[in-house]
Amino acid sequence: MRLFGGFVEFFAALRYRDFRLFWIGLVAQVTGQQMTIVTLGWLAYDLTQSALALGLINLVSAAPRIVVNLAGGVLADRFDPRTLVVAAQTTAVAVLATLAVLALTDQAVVWHLAAAAVMIGLVQSFDEPARASFFPRLLPDRSLIPIAVPLTSVAWSSTRIVAPSIAGFVIAAAGAGPSFFVAAAGAAAMAAVMRMVHPQQAAVGRHGTMLGDLKAGAAYVWKHRVFRPLLLLALACSAFGQGYMMTFPVFQVEVYDVSPRELGFMYSSAGVGAMVGLFVYSRYFKQRGAGLVLLGSAGSFGAMLVAFALTPWFEAALVLLFLSGAVGVIQITTGQVILQTLVEDSLRGRVMALYGIHWALLPVGGAMMNSLAERTGAPVAVAAGGAVLVVVTLAIAVRGGALRGVALPQAMPTRA
Repeated sequence: MRLFGGFVEFFAALRYRDFRLFWIGLVAQVTGQQMTIVTLGWLAYDLTQSALALGLINLVSAAPRIVVNLAGGVLADRFDPRTLVVAAQTTAVAVLATLAVLALTDQAVVWHLAAAAVMIGLVQSFDEPARASFFPRLLPDRSLIPIAVPLTSVAWSSTRIVAPSIAGFVIAAAGAGPSFFVAAAGAAAMAAVMRMVHPQQAAVGRHGTMLGDLKAGAAYVWKHRVFRPLLLLALACSAFGQGYMMTFPVFQVEVYDVSPRELGFMYSSAGVGAMVGLFVYSRYFKQRGAGLVLLGSAGSFGAMLVAFALTPWFEAALVLLFLSGAVGVIQITTGQVILQTLVEDSLRGRVMALYGIHWALLPVGGAMMNSLAERTGAPVAVAAGGAVLVVVTLAIAVRGGALRGVALPQAMPTRA
């Protein structure tokens, strides 16, 4: 009964209609995004047989996000974020449909993939801060954020279980084109859902110029004793850790010598671990220990990457990917809960945009790992990244006293 009660508590935020619709749309959108990552990576490596080319495709998608993401956050605080999300997802549909046609007609070349990656990066630059600043307005009370954020993470983690396997099977059966079409359908679903929800009125802050608003958001984060070390830790996790998934095609071919089907299992193992990690987080997480949970999970994630990189056995690698997925998602979710709970409403878009830069650095980390893998092999590259992450986490833990002791309000669900 206690386990059943834990599941009920975990999904409590879905009792609210608007958040429930948003979550369904998010699952569809992220399924498409995960399939796009797998399909782009597979097609790039299939065309070039180069780990460096695979990393460069991922890198060019990050370049616009590092710069434009900040502008997206400013716009999310100035205008209706729903409009930004709808426009972004409509653009994504067009890009993915174009890729599908190119793949189906055997016209796709590497520069097509690079151009599409840039466009997808631009789309995400406006979508992510707008979506992150929007969904708390679908909840009746701020204290519900700690139980809602894990559900948004579930959307990402559950699709890491399903979407890569779907992409792998679709690619094996019909090629990359149909996989891109399915991804486009996910983006279209999110655009439709955003027109169906009814958010609360947002707090209105004073605005100056675009540059002035951007500087105000950056200054707010830099002076905040919790947000500054939290964002530095998130950047380190993306630069040195989370990019390891972009080396999976190299591990598939050069280390384990398995088929695209097993490549899907690698992605899915991390996704299953993330789902388990989210349930553990939701069931046992104590708000007053949020900072310690964040730091402990980040350090554990780095250690798991080292262990995964050094194992020569595919079955053992799947177990370690499961564990890395569990601790990795706890780190990500805890950081988002802290930010979304403590940030001022009028600055939410800009703060989440600054936080979102760490997602943009994920392809950069993947490119660095793949570049190093060209010289030393993928195991050495991933192990080095994990080791650096452990060292950075320890340094932040020693110096970040406010982050270690951060306290959050208890979640108090109300009637829907």
